[in-house]
Amino acid sequence: MVETKKEFAEREERRRAIAALKRESAIEGIKAVHAMIPRANSEPDFVPEFILNVDGLDAGWSQYEAEDNTVLECLVNLGKASEYTPGQSGELRILINSAKAAANLLRPTRTAPTAGQNVGNSSSVFDASSGPTLPRLPEIPLPRFGGDFRLWPTFRDTFIKQVDSRQYLSNVDKLYYLTGCLHGAALDAIRSIPASDDNYQLIWSTLSARFYRPRMVATSLLEKVLNAPSSSQESLHDLTVFLSTFDENISLLSAMDIPDLGSFILFTSAFRALPLATRKLFESTMTSDDVYPSVDKLLKFVRDRITVLENVGEPRKTSAKPKPQPVTGPYVSHRAGKSNPVALVAAKPTERHSQTPTSSCSCCQGSHSISACPKFRSWSLDDRNRWAHENKVCFNCLSGNHFIRACSSKSRCHQCSKKHHTLLHGVTPNRQEEGGESGGETPSCCAAALAPRPSAIPTVLLGTALIHARDRAGTWQTVRALVDSASQISAMTVECSTRLGFRPRPWTMPVSGISGTPVVSVKGIVECHIRPRFASEPSLTVQAWVLPSITSDMPRTSIPVDIKDRFSTLALADPQFNVASPVDMLLGADVFSAILDGRQIKIDEALPTAFSSIFGWVLIGPLPATATCHVFTTPVSLATSIENLMDKFWSVEEPDAAPPSFTDDGWCESHFRAEHTRLPSGRFQVPLPTRKPVSELSFPGSRSVALKRFESLERKLMSNPTLRVAYCAFMSEYLSLGHMSVAATPGRYVIPHHAVCNQSNGDLKIRVVFDASAVSHDGTSLNGCLMQGPKLQQDIVDILTRFRVNKYAFTTDICKMYRQVMVAPEYRPLQHILWRASPHDQLVEYELNTVTYGLNCAPFLALRVLAAIAEVDCVGHEGVRQALLHQTYVDDICTGGDTIDDVCTLQREMIAVLGNSGLELKKWSSNCPAILNGVPASDCVTGPLSFDAVDGIGVKVLGLQWQPTDDVFRCALRCDAPPVFTKRGVLSLIARIFDPLGIFAPATFYAKHIMQRTWSCNLGWDDPLPKDLHQEWSTFVESLACLLQINIPRHFNTQSADRCLLLGFCDASQHGCAAVVYLRVLDDREDVSISLVGAKTKLAPIKSLTIPRLELNAAELLARWLYRVKCILDRQVNIVGVHAWTDSTIVLSWLVNRHESFKIYVSNRVHRINTLLPSCVWAHIPSTDNPADCASRGVLPSELPALKLYWQGPEFLRRCPSSWPVGATMLPLSDLPEVRVLSVTVDDQPPVVEWFDEFSSYDKLIRVVARVYRFIDRCRRRALVTRRAVLTRYELDAALDALVIESQRKFFVQLRHELSHRLRVSSKPLGRLCPFIDPSGVIRVGGRLRHSMLPYDRQHPILLAKHSRLALLVCRHWHRISCHAGPRVVTAIVSQQFWIMSVRSVLHQVSSECTSCVRFDHQPPQPLMADLPPGRVQQCRPFARVGIDFAGPLQLQETRLRKSRSYKVYIAVFVCFAVKACHLEVVTELSTAAFLAAFDRFVARRGLPSDIFSDCGTNFVGADRQLHTLINSPEGQSALGDSRPHCSWHFNPPSAPHFGGLWEAAVRSTKRLLIRVMGRHHFTYEEFTTVLCRVEAVLNSRPLTPLSSDPADLDYLSPGHFLIGQPLLAVPPRTSTEDKSSLVNRWKLLDQCHQAFWRQWSTEYLTTLQARTKWSSGSPNIRLNDVVVIRDNQSPPLSWRMGRVIALLPGADGVVRVVRLRTAHGEVTRPVVKLVVLPTEGTCPGTPC
Repeated sequence: MVETKKEFAEREERRRAIAALKRESAIEGIKAVHAMIPRANSEPDFVPEFILNVDGLDAGWSQYEAEDNTVLECLVNLGKASEYTPGQSGELRILINSAKAAANLLRPTRTAPTAGQNVGNSSSVFDASSGPTLPRLPEIPLPRFGGDFRLWPTFRDTFIKQVDSRQYLSNVDKLYYLTGCLHGAALDAIRSIPASDDNYQLIWSTLSARFYRPRMVATSLLEKVLNAPSSSQESLHDLTVFLSTFDENISLLSAMDIPDLGSFILFTSAFRALPLATRKLFESTMTSDDVYPSVDKLLKFVRDRITVLENVGEPRKTSAKPKPQPVTGPYVSHRAGKSNPVALVAAKPTERHSQTPTSSCSCCQGSHSISACPKFRSWSLDDRNRWAHENKVCFNCLSGNHFIRACSSKSRCHQCSKKHHTLLHGVTPNRQEEGGESGGETPSCCAAALAPRPSAIPTVLLGTALIHARDRAGTWQTVRALVDSASQISAMTVECSTRLGFRPRPWTMPVSGISGTPVVSVKGIVECHIRPRFASEPSLTVQAWVLPSITSDMPRTSIPVDIKDRFSTLALADPQFNVASPVDMLLGADVFSAILDGRQIKIDEALPTAFSSIFGWVLIGPLPATATCHVFTTPVSLATSIENLMDKFWSVEEPDAAPPSFTDDGWCESHFRAEHTRLPSGRFQVPLPTRKPVSELSFPGSRSVALKRFESLERKLMSNPTLRVAYCAFMSEYLSLGHMSVAATPGRYVIPHHAVCNQSNGDLKIRVVFDASAVSHDGTSLNGCLMQGPKLQQDIVDILTRFRVNKYAFTTDICKMYRQVMVAPEYRPLQHILWRASPHDQLVEYELNTVTYGLNCAPFLALRVLAAIAEVDCVGHEGVRQALLHQTYVDDICTGGDTIDDVCTLQREMIAVLGNSGLELKKWSSNCPAILNGVPASDCVTGPLSFDAVDGIGVKVLGLQWQPTDDVFRCALRCDAPPVFTKRGVLSLIARIFDPLGIFAPATFYAKHIMQRTWSCNLGWDDPLPKDLHQEWSTFVESLACLLQINIPRHFNTQSADRCLLLGFCDASQHGCAAVVYLRVLDDREDVSISLVGAKTKLAPIKSLTIPRLELNAAELLARWLYRVKCILDRQVNIVGVHAWTDSTIVLSWLVNRHESFKIYVSNRVHRINTLLPSCVWAHIPSTDNPADCASRGVLPSELPALKLYWQGPEFLRRCPSSWPVGATMLPLSDLPEVRVLSVTVDDQPPVVEWFDEFSSYDKLIRVVARVYRFIDRCRRRALVTRRAVLTRYELDAALDALVIESQRKFFVQLRHELSHRLRVSSKPLGRLCPFIDPSGVIRVGGRLRHSMLPYDRQHPILLAKHSRLALLVCRHWHRISCHAGPRVVTAIVSQQFWIMSVRSVLHQVSSECTSCVRFDHQPPQPLMADLPPGRVQQCRPFARVGIDFAGPLQLQETRLRKSRSYKVYIAVFVCFAVKACHLEVVTELSTAAFLAAFDRFVARRGLPSDIFSDCGTNFVGADRQLHTLINSPEGQSALGDSRPHCSWHFNPPSAPHFGGLWEAAVRSTKRLLIRVMGRHHFTYEEFTTVLCRVEAVLNSRPLTPLSSDPADLDYLSPGHFLIGQPLLAVPPRTSTEDKSSLVNRWKLLDQCHQAFWRQWSTEYLTTLQARTKWSSGSPNIRLNDVVVIRDNQSPPLSWRMGRVIALLPGADGVVRVVRLRTAHGEVTRPVVKLVVLPTEGTCPGTPC
């Protein structure tokens, strides 16, 4: 009978009601027991009954829990879980716990326990027979207290709760318990009080008064917080210590209820800084109420003390410095006369006791010293430390007269050699009780503190050697060195450095030893050369730090001679190693490896080991116990010097990126390189990239998870026999190949496994997948503990695109690639599986020996092995290397070659290379029969090869297959299942479309658009499609079979290194955008090859965009697609150009304008397009010719085969690229959309105009205004007044005031308004001057000089604006009066009456308008250096274009007689513009005839030049005129005929020698050589001509370009190469008479050499002329009608001529460098660098214009 819902609800209601009643009963019982607590505390007779009821609370709680669970279950079943009250359980638990706590306090004890025993479970009051037997609880030990005031509050509260609050205990019993809990100082405090019943309260109050120190407790907590150690780096331990320190102490401070915690913290910090005497006086002023003093009270006390000290006076401080006390111990040098050095090597000192004499013991008042006190020595370390703190004794000598910082005792700790007593070793003195001196004790510089007792420390000998060190004079001196590998640096003592004569370089950072102890006395660094004593080699260079001392004598005491005799047969590096001697040098780890050679001799286990070194045998190791040597250690670390830090600070500008090894991918790479190995068989053995070491990995419960999964798999296999047979065969093969083996030990992780099946053509194919992502019980999995590794897999688009380049291609598969890579044995416990072939067999745990498919790192390991093969095994096999690195997809290799021989060779090399690593190639497929003939038939593939992303597992709906016989790509189409007309069905079919190259993009875009519309309809996953979408989807699915008709040629018709063009087209519609890319081969074939590379499509967003924006998105998509294809093909072909077309004129106009001109959306995309393809040529194409048009709208699969435009591209692509359409006219920027609008704010306020702006003289302005006021005054009075010709001072002052008021009304309107209405001055610059209005209405400066004796005008000068005309006139007036003085003088004069804002800018304007100042101060304009003329940068015959100049005069003698007459000669210098060749001619006079004769000699030897450049010398001008007359006259023309062409003469402007820098440099070089050769001698004509020819040869042998450092480049380019084929000073080469070359061949050889010279000239020499060495920044051009001064170096500036510019003569670049001027003496032409422009407006009065 089935129970109805109503009956079930009624039954559950009854259950709930019953359980609720029982639960209430249990609650009431618990509450009743809790209510007994007050009665049990007040009535001792009720205690047993109460304890009995408390012991029964557990049963009541169990009943409550059971009934409460029943109520909760019923409420959940009824759907009323919200009615449950969750907080009731917690309340009851609190009641139970409080009742048990009260019972534990009242529970009687059996006997009076001693200290540490339980007092709660005894029964001294109640006998066992007086009540029922009670269960015995665990004993609660009583607390112990030894006198630590910090522990007193805890002890006090615990003792009161456990003992003192028990009323049935007598005072004697309580006292007995109390004395049993005390020890140490606490017990000593009450030892003198008799133990009686009456003295219990006295003893308790004594302890409370002695140890209740709340302030000291709070102070100790603050000390812990303030002295918390700082962490140098973030770590778990450091952060945990930090949190525990601050959290614990702050919580304790908060619990102490300090009234003003902040003030107390400041008080504690300040109190520590006071001297001891001051602190004692302050404590004497404290009262019992001042538990936590405030900082204000302390400061008030200090102020009072200062007053007292000032009144009584202080003793005068003596200037004599105290004599430093010597310090003994392990750091004291044993050499006489030396100061205490700083030691880097720690020595274990000898036993010695404190020598501090004491008259009586301050601990027990005995007659012995404190260190010999048995009571003090019997205490624990904490008790001794606490006593030393409380009694404020010295922590070094235990004296009470001083603190440790003032201690002069020579004793040190016997365990660590630091400055504290041995009995206090392990504690740190409290700074607050040591004294308040600001300076701290000098830190100990020992490198190691040895904590064990001396008897436990073995004696060890460190290695020493006698070596030779070279001093500054080069002499080798013997020094004793300590060889220690534990030191990071080498060191040298100051004494040794001085003896060797070294000068240390500065070093500012300290060297530190163990625990970071700094050695601050670093004197610097030296570089020292060392070598063995008895050999000259090897010689080492050591960089040593100079220190005051390295260590004490080594060894500390002499070693017995018998130990030395044991090593007598060895050539020791230190023959006297047993004698205590100083160490001069430390040789650290920086040279340690170069010193030792690895050999060693062990004579005895108890003796040191002898290590062989370049210095001899060095002894290092332990000594027998009888030896008295001591332990040394020398670990030294090195900080960075300030000098080095500054160098790094200035050299580093940006932080570097994190190294690759810091990332997971970088770690995987380094881990693989470090741990992978090659087995003898050649196979690779690799590690698994675990995040932790294998020993730390644990996966609890992984085996049980795998076992459950295997049982499920086993049931599935038993139900499917076919699958079971295939699965068993797979596992048998796995086992037989050795890819797995029976596990010898249980695995750390057991991997579940299952099968993935594929049923095709009736055959069942399975793949066993190992699930390494299965989580164990703690949520971890193997994949979670493995790093995935970097992505090494090439994208399939890249592989397929490169696969289409070569004519002959093949594909092959690496058989079982993952399983051919072995896993290192230490990682195999992570790869265990469970397997058995039958349920009747025993379940066996197997270990997988190879890389397992299913691990997340498996692809990385397999592909990294291929990369390692390419890196190591492919030397000499570049084709195999490229195929493995760039043409491998998972385990498929797709590659090829241009010829059959190439692919066959590649095949053989690939089989051999991979075979060496145990990799076998199968599944060969090729369009070349020779490839298939080279392998067994069983290894060949008969059907088409599919490029599928799912590796053959799953259903291929639209894939890409290669038909090797036809060498075409085809569509792999399978539509066995009927279409599903739901949203899920549409998405399922589209998601399985695999078209990586986008060849079928128009059809796939049609399907994507249907999917977008389906999504927009808000349909459910399984809702039927609307009628229109149903029809369109049905038509699309039915026409999919039409794609089978399409054959896409695989080959691009290219060969390696062919020149190709990338052609792209883009288009957009409302549905989306598309980009199509073609490849055209540029060759000489008649049939132009155009190949479709691929296409990309993108749906438009649901939110509509404008068509221009969609077109821009299409252009961006095309740019990204073109960029990717270009990067893919650049390795194999030569992409010489990229062209792109769009049918949007707006997009083209956007692309040619600056992207900043448009809005963000357009700007970002335009910038991205231009960045990706900066050299791409964009053009316009009509929509009818755009092949991307169909892809942007989508077509049915049935329409796609007929789209010839899409498959072959537009017809114009087959024509010459020069005839391709350029495009439409670009739109102007103003007509384009998306232009960014710029807002410009224009201030249209008119300039301030003053009525006296036309005045140019200050004096004239003042007098005119004064006379106007005089006229007005006469008119007002209508009286005849005697005419006064002279204006009075009063009238001039009144006129000035009127002008000032007028100027201030124009420029200080706001200021006058604010001052008139007594408002705050809003302008800060004016507000600083405190302006005010005087009685005359003038605004003056208030300033701060009101009480000075200065005149009123100087105290309060008149305020003027800098733009005021009056301010300009005043400055101009005083500028002229002060004789054109500088701004400082004029400012000082003007400031006596006026305060002009920015007066220096006004004075600068005045001086720049003063013609006299301009003449002296202004510099002429310097135009930009012009471009070189064509003759300098164009190839031509030598001396076809020449520059001419004269040098001299020089003195020559007529004859060689003694008194022969001397005369002057000159040198005509001819310089070739192209190659800088020089020709020198001697000229006897500066005349036209003489020059023409020299010119004729030049022409006879060098040929007639076409262009001649020179200065405007009179001889040059006359020669040009005479040459023109000669050529233009009929006689000259008949004489010359047509044999000599006319030469053009070009003259530089007058006074412009810098225009002819080329020949000026040649003149300088000529004169320089002549002066050095001739000296003061006077040569004859013949001698001078000979020297001049030699100088000419030297000039023509100079290199034109810098010499190369290439040893193969034996020659340089010089002008002589263009004249005779080599430098004129070169040694002529040997000529062979047996040369039988024909004249034609010789001529060709010479012509080739000549052309080589010109190629080198154009590639090397011309580039050196690119930079502008000076005049690199231009200046504004001079304008017409400018008034200028012509600079003349032969006359003073005031005598320079003035002129006006009447014509500008700009150069080809528009820069004016020459002008024509009109002067008083006529028109002249001058360069602008000889002119000074004068100001033409506002000329200073009284100065020349």
